[in-house]
Amino acid sequence: MTAPEIRWIENDMKVEMMVLKMKKLRKEYAEKNPNASMEKIENYVNRKLKHEADMLLKEQFSIISDSGLF
Repeated sequence: MTAPEIRWIENDMKVEMMVLKMKKLRKEYAEKNPNASMEKIENYVNRKLKHEADMLLKEQFSIISDSGLF
């Protein structure tokens, strides 16, 4: 396995962890605010995870460019 492949797998695991965090945040917010619309819940989750999501996306682009695919 090459270094970019290993980095891609590691990054993929980070993405999976973020999905779990999103689900947890949605549930917590919905429990605290039972009348909240889905839009408000999603806005809350997006605000909480924006930086982390941006960093993961940058890492994915870095892996792709380092692998020579583009």
